[in-house]
Amino acid sequence: MKMKALMTGAALALAAAVCFVPAKAEAAPEIMPDGTVFDGEYYAANNPDVVAAMGTSTAALYAHYQVCGKTEGRLATAASGDGFDAVYYAAKYPQVAAVMGTDANMLFFHYAVCGKTEGRFPNQAAENGKPATNATTTTDANVNVNSYDYKLSMAKKAADYVNAKRAEEGKVAIPWSDALAEAAMIRAAELLESNSENRPNGQSFKSILREKGISYDEAGQCIIVGLENPDEAVRNWSRGDSKRDVLLGRYKKMAVGYDPNAGGCWVLLMVK
Repeated sequence: MKMKALMTGAALALAAAVCFVPAKAEAAPEIMPDGTVFDGEYYAANNPDVVAAMGTSTAALYAHYQVCGKTEGRLATAASGDGFDAVYYAAKYPQVAAVMGTDANMLFFHYAVCGKTEGRFPNQAAENGKPATNATTTTDANVNVNSYDYKLSMAKKAADYVNAKRAEEGKVAIPWSDALAEAAMIRAAELLESNSENRPNGQSFKSILREKGISYDEAGQCIIVGLENPDEAVRNWSRGDSKRDVLLGRYKKMAVGYDPNAGGCWVLLMVK
């Protein structure tokens, strides 16, 4: 308990350096010993059935969240439903990252405690969808989401999440390939016509590699349609057995393709 209190106190001190921490500190989310951000009061207020069975102890509520709540779709904090993107947040608010670092949980902690009330955006889609309030923005609110540059920036964020997931699993990072990105972008657009592992003409996805002159011994592909955020796409790929095999495979190069239409189309291509 003492160690947990020290962790939370240190995190609050860091947050205080870059934002106003609400006076009712006991209601703020906490960084749990495993690094997860959790708000016991929020969880209790929104899950009375859990309280009836587990009581109001933060430790008991967090245990429920870890064992059952997470897979049941229950939220750990009020900010969880905002689709927080740590890569975006660090790049968007470098003054926050300079103090909090680039750890995803620490950045989310900042957003949950004070960033949200300051009007900071949790992800690129949120920034595109509404004007900035109190937070300073350097991105044109009228950005063209169908431009190649925007698609490429989203694709590279997904690639960062791919390597982050590989690191969690003890796998080496895979470098980005611009040539492979061209093929991946074509495949992402093709998903609008046919949501299939194969191309709309019925050919294997590998045919786009041959068309682009990309040599390979082995190639893998993961696709998903209908997800807005890059972290959601990578989480989806990490859950399916065949997709997970590609995601964590021993490949040499990778790229992601993205199309914002149809709720978001994502393609991961890997080659060796």
